Amino acid sequence: MNVFAETSFLCAVHRQQDNSPAALAYLADCTAPIDVTTLVLYEFRQGVHFQNWLHRHDKKKGYAAQEAAAMLERLEENLSHGIFRVVPVDWTAVHDLAGRLAAEHTPAAGARGFDLLHIATAVEGKAETFLSFDRPQRQVAIAAGLPVAPQRER
Repeated sequence: MNVFAETSFLCAVHRQQDNSPAALAYLADCTAPIDVTTLVLYEFRQGVHFQNWLHRHDKKKGYAAQEAAAMLERLEENLSHGIFRVVPVDWTAVHDLAGRLAAEHTPAAGARGFDLLHIATAVEGKAETFLSFDRPQRQVAIAAGLPVAPQRER
């Protein structure tokens, strides 16, 4: 089965948060690697570094260097163990589709650029399931014909 994960799913796997139980349960039931792209990995790593920067400037925000390092280490372990695999992408096709999705969904739903790129990547890669916890992104993914998971409890 071709399953594509975007950044919110990776965050729930690699750092304890409200969506972590659902993400980890989905992961436990998966029998094949979950697809990601270099863009998803970039966004995840950048987000971790940014949260660490926030924490250094205001201890009430973000998270400490040790937690950031642990998250990045867990990601690398999951990549090396084949839990997640990096798939090639036809970026021209993805950008074209993301542009069409933007014209259709951003005026009404306020869709964000990276979210649309991840959705377009999943569509172009013929994903059978799109893994996301981002509610607005999930709505656009469904409109684009992607089944989304994991099921949200709220």
